[in-house]
Amino acid sequence: MMSPQQEAHQHADVLDEGLARLAVTGPEFRGGLSNHGPMAAEAMIRLGRPEAVEPWLDGYLPLLEEPPRASDRITDQTWPEAMGVPRRVTDWELYLRDQLADEPWQLVLARWWQRLVPGLAAHATHGIIRTSHAARSLAEVQTSERLHELGRGLAYWASGYLELPGGTGSGGGLTLDAAISQPIPFVHAVTAPVAARSVLGLLPGGVAQPSYDALWRTAAALYSAYAADSAPEPPLSEPPWPADLISRAVGTGDEHAIKFTEACLRLYSESADPILLQAAERACRLLG
Repeated sequence: MMSPQQEAHQHADVLDEGLARLAVTGPEFRGGLSNHGPMAAEAMIRLGRPEAVEPWLDGYLPLLEEPPRASDRITDQTWPEAMGVPRRVTDWELYLRDQLADEPWQLVLARWWQRLVPGLAAHATHGIIRTSHAARSLAEVQTSERLHELGRGLAYWASGYLELPGGTGSGGGLTLDAAISQPIPFVHAVTAPVAARSVLGLLPGGVAQPSYDALWRTAAALYSAYAADSAPEPPLSEPPWPADLISRAVGTGDEHAIKFTEACLRLYSESADPILLQAAERACRLLG
């Protein structure tokens, strides 16, 4: 029987091997879908299912595409003009890779988090989510694969940087049935704040409030666009056991179901609120 330390090292190897396999893939595929490979792999390990990572990647990797080619080198003087330009994601990766080679990753993360957090709606919040998954794995074990992944997460965030417009607007006109037929936006309204919260302890204290403000606005935007006119719907059954949820999420093979379940169980471990279990079960049912 392995000791907890041996088990932790084995899990670390699983993640690093997965990240190495994903290192040659681009951040998007099929015309704009985000590459969830690194995030889903890390989430499965958090859920205690490291053995599921390799077979899941076997099925996911063939869907992915190569990264775009680098175009113009980004410098300390020119980075502002490259913000929010998706085609320059590889330029961003190279720029940030140099910074991570020269400075402690914590300093690089703090610097760019503060610069990027106003535009965390980037790529439907996948930039901040991917960055957060990478940062919290680095906080446990520093490896070259995880440093590379942090740079890729930040690059994806920077290349898609998107500030929400000011002011408020009227709600949308979707019925409840129409709203829940598109569950993925609501998944991001949970996974982005939970992922960000999981790494706030690694960042300077002053970033918590602007991060909260930007996350709140993004969640509010998702709600107003997809469910402003919907009515609350009570749970239809008793909450499932966490172990059953984990099996259900991994069994779906769906990257959003896996990440959402990990986020809900992370919060449930702190609050014991059963609605989190019911939300995860509902997401698995809709996405599986």
